[in-house]
Amino acid sequence: MVKITLKYKYIILTVAVLLIGTLTADLPFSSVWKKESAQVSFNETWPWIEIVTDVGRPDYFPDQWLEFGVKPSAEPVSSEEYERVILILMAELGKYPNSLLKNNLQQIVLGSSLTIYNIEYGATNIDNRIYITSRGKQSGFSDKYLRKTLHHELSSILIRNNKFPFDAWKNLLPKMPNGQESLIREVSAIKKGWKENNFTESDLANGFVSKYGRSSIENDINTYAENLMAGNGWLDSQADSYPIIKRKLFLIKEFYRGLGVKI
Repeated sequence: MVKITLKYKYIILTVAVLLIGTLTADLPFSSVWKKESAQVSFNETWPWIEIVTDVGRPDYFPDQWLEFGVKPSAEPVSSEEYERVILILMAELGKYPNSLLKNNLQQIVLGSSLTIYNIEYGATNIDNRIYITSRGKQSGFSDKYLRKTLHHELSSILIRNNKFPFDAWKNLLPKMPNGQESLIREVSAIKKGWKENNFTESDLANGFVSKYGRSSIENDINTYAENLMAGNGWLDSQADSYPIIKRKLFLIKEFYRGLGVKI
């Protein structure tokens, strides 16, 4: 009789613990625990990459932005979004050799919004640092969007820090401006809403997989990188129909393979 009583006590206790866990799943301490758990997993895999979420940190923005009138501002990412973004980052960063990431990525800065030059950016990069924002799937920040965004921004760092075949790429482009004019074109592209999957038949025929890619050579390469690393073979399907896309795809694949990325 005593054994039966103890058995039922354990059952009741187990049910109570599960019930409490269910009822408190959305409470703040649960979100904090999930956030810390995701952070620990990330740190164990890539201990050299710092994840920054405190928008009040003096170094949240680089000195270059503060000195040259960029007028940056940001809002913090929610705990729920933080967990989702971290899990996506872990899946996508796993596509790169650790040795490559150690030499090219030191910090990922997260927020719910980022404004530069009074224009809201979904993401950007500087030096070996990437900025990514997310306000949830309901606001358009889908898993697919975040996956592509990471590769988009990381590609900028990779082509800056490693030997990219710029001359061969330029030979496949119509004449495009450089320097400050490229920045103006980029801001203009953002204002026009030139984002993912925004292209025409003419764009594809000219080797652009996004209108945004027309704004600068770097952005053109970025759009190829994001589709190469997270596009589920879409670039390969377009290469069958468009010769310039095929030649650009060859160049970027060879570049990534040279960095040790398996594609």
